Amino acid sequence: MFQEQKLYSLQFLFDGTQISLEELNQKTKGTLNQHLQDIEIKIEPVHSSFLLLTIKGSLEVVDVSHDLIDKSLINISKLRFKRILDEAGDEIRLRAYPILAEIEQHFRVFISQSLTEVCGFDWWDNLAPADIRSKVLSICDKHQEDGTSLDPLECTQFDDLIAIITAEVSEWSEDKSFSVNDFMELLSNCDSISELKNSLKEKMKKFSFWNIFSRFFEDIKEWERTKKSMNFVINVRHKVMHHRPIRLGVIQALLNKKIEILALLDSAKSELSEQELAKAQEDVKDIQKTVSAQSNSQMQPQLSEDSLFRSSQLAAQLLAQLAKINESSISRSLELAKQFSNNSFLESSQLAAQYSRISPFETPQMATQLAKINESSISRSLELAKQFSNNSLLESSQLAAQYSRISPFETPQMATQLAKINESSLLKTSQLQPQLAQIDAIIKQTRKQNLQLQAQIDAIIEPFRKPRF
Repeated sequence: MFQEQKLYSLQFLFDGTQISLEELNQKTKGTLNQHLQDIEIKIEPVHSSFLLLTIKGSLEVVDVSHDLIDKSLINISKLRFKRILDEAGDEIRLRAYPILAEIEQHFRVFISQSLTEVCGFDWWDNLAPADIRSKVLSICDKHQEDGTSLDPLECTQFDDLIAIITAEVSEWSEDKSFSVNDFMELLSNCDSISELKNSLKEKMKKFSFWNIFSRFFEDIKEWERTKKSMNFVINVRHKVMHHRPIRLGVIQALLNKKIEILALLDSAKSELSEQELAKAQEDVKDIQKTVSAQSNSQMQPQLSEDSLFRSSQLAAQLLAQLAKINESSISRSLELAKQFSNNSFLESSQLAAQYSRISPFETPQMATQLAKINESSISRSLELAKQFSNNSLLESSQLAAQYSRISPFETPQMATQLAKINESSLLKTSQLQPQLAQIDAIIKQTRKQNLQLQAQIDAIIEPFRKPRF
């Protein structure tokens, strides 16, 4: 019984302000001239300024037409477009998916068995790249809602599977931002230029997971050639999983790559000899050591321009706060000193004025007593004012010095350090409060003494205020 051939549609939406319906029709037919008898072409206006091009035919013909439209019409004419419908592409992606899934599963089994033999069941936690572990953990959490236990590799995407196999690690990458700290670290361990070069070379030495997996194969060169095949598979997978345009010829090429890759994986040794296992474990130690050093190095990353800008802003804010604290402290010191001094002078001068009314013949010791009280008050006032002012300036300068020792090259935690300095500044300011209270107490005590002296003077001069007969 004759089975009717399935037809596939391809649709593009073009900008009608860039090309007219007649011109688009002419260019489309000119581009697909050799296939006009095998396809249907329809162009119709949509809304007021769009043109919808529809091509319908067999899978093979629509696939070729798609390629020609892309290369000879859209790219050359620089037309603005939207790909609306690609039924041929959907069919091709549907055929490619099971091939990709088979390749992916073979890789997953090979990686799991190989690394478990070399590193044990904990290989994932000890060896898998940190960024992949983080990504996989998120996927596992989303897919364990039904209580099913999942191995991390079962949640690892194909790109990441290949990344585990082909990953290369070094303590310092070639594009590393070289800081002053890095330079000082090198110099501290080197006594000559030769040693410096060797140290730098060692830090940039690359260790590859590929070395571990290659020990499972007799033909190392064949394993190396498989790298190129895996890159092709990854590219096709992106087109399939992200609904990107894909050509029919990719299916056959993908089948060929599958045969090549699976043949290689099937030829892997079921287990390593003791000598091979020992060498593979040495490779693992090198990788673990490098990853650990790399992680420690990343704990003090080079500040980006944005980070430096934010740090400088925080620094400016801190300096402004220090200035305000210092200014406030000095202002308060001078205010209290002035208040204390004025009060002392005022009260002493009042006492002196009262004393002047006392007969010099009856109170020969009063002048000496007043002078001592006045001198003591003024001396104490100036001493406290000077002490308070010096303490304020000293503590503020110590804070400023503390901040000045912070180097922008060595402070990835700049915000935390600035916060600590700020906190210290506020603490030291609060510690000045007892000194303020002490000055206030002395002022009160001086006033009390002056009042007592006032009473004594009043008692002395009282007889002289009565009129004499």
